[in-house]
Amino acid sequence: MKRLSLLIKTAFLPVFMLMLGWGELKAQSANVTLNHGDGWYRLILGGHPRAGGEISIYGGLGNNKLTLIKLHATFMGYSQYGSIEIVENLFYNGNHVDAIRSGTIGGGLSALDFHFVGITGTPTVVVEVDGINMTIADPPEYEPVAPTGVTNISGRVLGISSVQWPVYFGNKVGIGTSTPSEELEVNGTIRSKEVKVEAAPWPDYVFSADYSLKSLEETEVFIKENNRLPDMPSAKEVAENGIALGEMNAKLLEKIEELTLHLIEKNHEIKELKSQMSEVLKELKVK
Repeated sequence: MKRLSLLIKTAFLPVFMLMLGWGELKAQSANVTLNHGDGWYRLILGGHPRAGGEISIYGGLGNNKLTLIKLHATFMGYSQYGSIEIVENLFYNGNHVDAIRSGTIGGGLSALDFHFVGITGTPTVVVEVDGINMTIADPPEYEPVAPTGVTNISGRVLGISSVQWPVYFGNKVGIGTSTPSEELEVNGTIRSKEVKVEAAPWPDYVFSADYSLKSLEETEVFIKENNRLPDMPSAKEVAENGIALGEMNAKLLEKIEELTLHLIEKNHEIKELKSQMSEVLKELKVK
């Protein structure tokens, strides 16, 4: 019964897509020559009003170099955005596809352009297409006018690019680890221009009238006994569990605010001592 259901789905899906107006399902293959060296080549043309499917490009490009890149792409006419997903990216002695773009080229039609680098002579690449309303451009247009409604992606990644829609992962994501325990776990270094962390409550409560501020004497005793500040994790805890960035920033600010209160208190004491010293000096001068 399950096998029959699978056969029905397999047979019905192409018909259903055609009924929806997606167009003709078609597999194609062509040996395409790159006659102009490095640059943009328009290899795929998308039909009206939408197109999509699987595209593979592979072959040698001179100097004992080999490239194989496979991707899924969708195009929408009338400057509507599509998506590009690179699912396989293999190369030997250098990847020759360093950028890919798709978009509308007029009349509701679309195109997929590839930027080749590091090629020599006039090499031939195999282009395979399996999808709907897509045609291999042979010969390809060299350095075409960039399409509109562009979706861009680097040719040196595995990943997804979608201008209109966010990329969603429904489970934990691991980078450098196959067993992530959090929604995103990175076994390595993260470089970012900015990190925004939501943290609540923020320690404005330190300045409330009812806040219980430990005296410096109490803090000194705690440090001698525990070798750390009150309410802060120990070195062992951090080594075992790491730190929550938002929580730690809040704790550090809490300690800064407590220190500020102690400084304000000490400033008052210093002023009082100066005033008393001034009175003593006046009395000594009178005598």
